[in-house]
Amino acid sequence: KYYYGDISCETSNFILITARIPYADIGANGFTKTLQPFEVEGPYDKCKDSLQLRSPPKEYYMLLVKTSAKIAGFDKAGKMLSPEMMKATMQAPPDGSDPAIFGCKDGNSGQFPPDVLKGHLQNCITFVAETARPLFPDFVTEESFQEKFINTMMTWSAYSAELQYYLHSDPAYVGLGHSNLNSDNAYFWRGDQGELDCGIIDWGGFASGSLGHKMWWCFNCSDFDQFRSFLDDYVDAFVATYVEYGGPQVDKETFKTHVLLTTLGNCMFMVLAVPDCFRMCSRKEWDSITSRQDPRVANNVNGKSTLRTTLHVLNNCIRVLEEMGSDEALKIWIKEVWVGRWGKTPKSQAAIFGAVPHAGNGH
Repeated sequence: KYYYGDISCETSNFILITARIPYADIGANGFTKTLQPFEVEGPYDKCKDSLQLRSPPKEYYMLLVKTSAKIAGFDKAGKMLSPEMMKATMQAPPDGSDPAIFGCKDGNSGQFPPDVLKGHLQNCITFVAETARPLFPDFVTEESFQEKFINTMMTWSAYSAELQYYLHSDPAYVGLGHSNLNSDNAYFWRGDQGELDCGIIDWGGFASGSLGHKMWWCFNCSDFDQFRSFLDDYVDAFVATYVEYGGPQVDKETFKTHVLLTTLGNCMFMVLAVPDCFRMCSRKEWDSITSRQDPRVANNVNGKSTLRTTLHVLNNCIRVLEEMGSDEALKIWIKEVWVGRWGKTPKSQAAIFGAVPHAGNGH
């Protein structure tokens, strides 16, 4: 069936829509009816799990995790794409055997010089601890957290290329998958026996890469508390399903470390997005925003969820650091992998923090 078609006369890019997902709740505000078997829930939006999902989120995310693991397992079993087809049709992962490809070096491998990066981080602290204070946990105002945040993120940046190399260096932990399999990038229905099932949409960025990275990007838009409570269950499910569908056995704690280290990279992405928050919601508005349910930050802006997503993901990354120890995961990686396994000397204070070392960094 033809639904829509268009073509650009400038680029010849085109779109042709011949199928649609029959969402049962489309255009509705909340649940409108009890769904029958095989009726499709939703559609769902980003960062609104507590307002949208029809049953506890663990059921949905366990399904997403297992679906992601199935794809990766099938990839390893040679049931998805041949290496030749992968190379010809989509982005293949960098060569995990060559550190130079990732930009690894003994000095700071980050995107920004330390003085510039510290400015970005300080702007972020001002935003979460002052400008948007009611939207973030109380601990963001504490000097101890702010120091830990700056130290951790500057250290992560200095090792960022080496961390990317590490995440891709063992082929067992690299596979094909969706780039951000959040709940809004899937559609859900229940079978005759009430079992939840799903399909996947938004295949842009579907490629081979770090599986721990892909795992976190299933959860970065989820509600934090369920991620913290059930992360070990999700890791267990991913590893077991990955093996069941053809993947190699991987170490659960190593995989969990990959997830936690990925949260730091996502955090940096959100730090750099803070200035955009003021383009979507003017500075004068923030003084009167006291809740994430305020329509000025809860609703889409110009048809996009960017503002809500930035606030939500930044909050999740900050809480992973403070409440789940992503900073400690980084310290352990430096000690056990950078120094212990690779025989490197820890990067200097000057390399990480610039000419004047930052006090109390602990690395």
